[in-house]
Amino acid sequence: MTILLSRISVLLTLSFIPFFLSSQFSQASHSGTTGAQFLQLGAGARASGMGESFVGVADDVNALFWNPAGIALLSGKEISISHHAYIQEINSQNFAYSLPTRIGTFGTGAQYLNVGDIERRSMTGDYRGNFNSSDMALTLGFARRLPWSGSAGGINVKYIRQQIDSFDAQDFAFDVGLIHKIQISGLKFGLSFLNMGPEIRFQETSSPLPSTLKTGLSWTGKSVPILLSGSVSIPQVSEISYQFGFEYWMASSFAVRSGYKTNSNNDSSVFKISQPTADSTISRLSGLMAGASIRFYNAQMDYAFVPLGDLGNSHRITLGFTFK
Repeated sequence: MTILLSRISVLLTLSFIPFFLSSQFSQASHSGTTGAQFLQLGAGARASGMGESFVGVADDVNALFWNPAGIALLSGKEISISHHAYIQEINSQNFAYSLPTRIGTFGTGAQYLNVGDIERRSMTGDYRGNFNSSDMALTLGFARRLPWSGSAGGINVKYIRQQIDSFDAQDFAFDVGLIHKIQISGLKFGLSFLNMGPEIRFQETSSPLPSTLKTGLSWTGKSVPILLSGSVSIPQVSEISYQFGFEYWMASSFAVRSGYKTNSNNDSSVFKISQPTADSTISRLSGLMAGASIRFYNAQMDYAFVPLGDLGNSHRITLGFTFK
């Protein structure tokens, strides 16, 4: 009875942490713009299909991008390759790999965003050819289980490079994460600080990185193969957003999922495109996301459909493999 009451008290405490951190961290936030905004784009079709509510789930190799502590709880080696087709010619690719060892789990990842050809114009509007813009981040992570049962901590180091035509900017950043699994209830609590580092400098302009605090809970059913999750994202520069998602596995080979993300129209700033109008019906529905998975032996393919309001729709596909 004492153990049960202790677990209940821990659960209640963890449940209030997201709301406490939301109010405290938001007081330190300020309005403005950031550099390396591509780091805000979600990695992995599974997480996207769940409304990007993944910090408290973090149970596959793409946890590296959401909560680096999650890779410590993986049972084997995993590899994931993703392709995200956004609007117009904009697309991104993500790669992640995890390797469990006796001392902990190592992870490596890469993010690449290509916005396609951009017209170069003179001051008078004359066409002067095309140029390209791209962003890249390379991640090296390490996570290990903590002395407390079901808990793990992790850290990432990132190298960031942005290029526009012949100009580029480089920077370093790091992430830290914590995850705690409450075995008796099927609940997990996740907390991560992402993209922390010095300002990135492009030519004569310096901008802060999109530092973000993420925290959330997830629940996995014991008798029903369903996963529910909720999280809060608190950027240092920008508005707070909330994410909710669910996942349901039919048998063991096919899953459906859906989710919702508030303030999802802020994502359009990544593409340097104006926001949709506030009274647009499509804009209000742009936070809805959906997806599905097919699993075959040690392989899994995930798909996510992500509306971007008046900007159009995006499609995300991830192919992953698990090895013992």
